[in-house]
Amino acid sequence: MRVLKIRLNDELGERFLKVVARVYGPGEAQVERAAEEAIRLWVAKYEKALHELDVLLKDPIGSLKGLLKHVRKTGVELQHEARLLRER
Repeated sequence: MRVLKIRLNDELGERFLKVVARVYGPGEAQVERAAEEAIRLWVAKYEKALHELDVLLKDPIGSLKGLLKHVRKTGVELQHEARLLRER
């Protein structure tokens, strides 16, 4: 098991400890449990975002394919609309 020491500002630390006590009860073991859960959620969130970014960067054109398939206008019609919008 890895030991990480972190510093939190006072307000965030107090909020965290209050919520931990209400959810899991007081005690160091419960604080560790909640901190591990919070870090696990944070890591999962950013791992997913980074994976999606990697996929996009590997094939940026392929990532765009199909995004406009629901549009029933031609490319020329869309260009004319864009020009009109820019002129406003």
